[in-house]
Amino acid sequence: MKCTECEKLIDDYIYNKLDEYTTDAFVKHVLGCENCLEELRINYSVMTALDQMDSGDELSEDYDAELNERIVKYIMRKKRRHRAYISLCLLMLIVSVTLGVIISMFFYKEDNIIYGENTEEAGITLLYDGVPEFMDPVEKSINEYNEKIIDYIHDVKIQESKIRMFDFGE
Repeated sequence: MKCTECEKLIDDYIYNKLDEYTTDAFVKHVLGCENCLEELRINYSVMTALDQMDSGDELSEDYDAELNERIVKYIMRKKRRHRAYISLCLLMLIVSVTLGVIISMFFYKEDNIIYGENTEEAGITLLYDGVPEFMDPVEKSINEYNEKIIDYIHDVKIQESKIRMFDFGE
């Protein structure tokens, strides 16, 4: 926000006519610009004193302190809203994860995993029920591994039989 824009908004700020976004930009600018802050202090003192005289109220003793208190209250209210927003987001995340876990527990069945027969040649084979073989990389890699083990065992048995034949031949 530029100083010229800020000066135009001083009256609206004093009478609480700014929306949240504009108030935020106004306060940020005023806190960073000494000239605009001084202009706000002067206008706040004059306008508040005139309003108090018109309404017959007692004049304030320290307009600067009132203005500072108003700005601090705005900043604190904004921080509380920000914390509430963050808390709400975290709560929604926790609820989403919890619901996801609960829903997945309803759909998880222990019989979805079927263990194959434990044979000497094949070893243990895991089959995942309901998932086509071409879509299940885990099943495919397990089957490939089992095939390699079967081939290795087969080769070892052939070599053992050749060694036995050789031993009996002498």
